[in-house]
Amino acid sequence: MLPPRLTDDETRLLFLGRLGERKGSRDLVDALARLDSTLGWRMIMAGDGEVAETRARVAAAGLSNKVEVPGWVGAEYVAKLIAEADVLILPSYNENLPMSVIEGMAAGLAVIATPVGAVEDIVADGETGLLVAPGDVPALAEAIRRLLHDPDLRAQLGSAAAALHREQLDITPYVRRLVVLWRDAAAA
Repeated sequence: MLPPRLTDDETRLLFLGRLGERKGSRDLVDALARLDSTLGWRMIMAGDGEVAETRARVAAAGLSNKVEVPGWVGAEYVAKLIAEADVLILPSYNENLPMSVIEGMAAGLAVIATPVGAVEDIVADGETGLLVAPGDVPALAEAIRRLLHDPDLRAQLGSAAAALHREQLDITPYVRRLVVLWRDAAAA
C-alpha cells in the first residue's frame, strides 16, 4: 500500500523499470539527492534488478524518508502506482520504446525521460514531456525541480501526453494505421 500524501502539495514521482545503470536509476538517486529536502515530494522506484543496491544508494544519500524501493511489483500494483503518481521518470541510457513511458503518458502523467531509442518519437521536449541527456545528473535534477515547482507545467505536459497517447498509441488508431500500411503494401 502506498503511504498517504503528506500534504496536498506533495508531488508523487515514479520510476518503473529494471533498477541499475542501463535504466539510469543510479543517476536518478543522485539527482534526487540534489533536491531541496524540504520540497514536498516522494519517489517510488519499482522494478527488479539492483534492488538491494538501489536501497543502499538511497540510504547513503539520506533519502530513505523520501524514496521507497519496493522491488518488483505486479501489474495491479503498477496500475495503482501510476494512478497515484504525478510524474514518471525514466532516465535510461538505452531503450527501444519503454512501456513505462507509454503507460505514464496514457495516464496523463508528466514524463521526464532521455532521448534514446524511440523515446523521441513520443516525448517531445517541453510538449509531451521533458528530455534530458543520459547521464546528465544536474539536468535531471533541474527537470525534476522544474516540475516540482510548476504544477501547471506538470498538468500541461500530462494532458498533452495523454492526448498523444489517445491519437497515436492507443490500440484503435494503431490498428487503423496498420490496416492502411497493409493495404498500401498489398496495392504496390
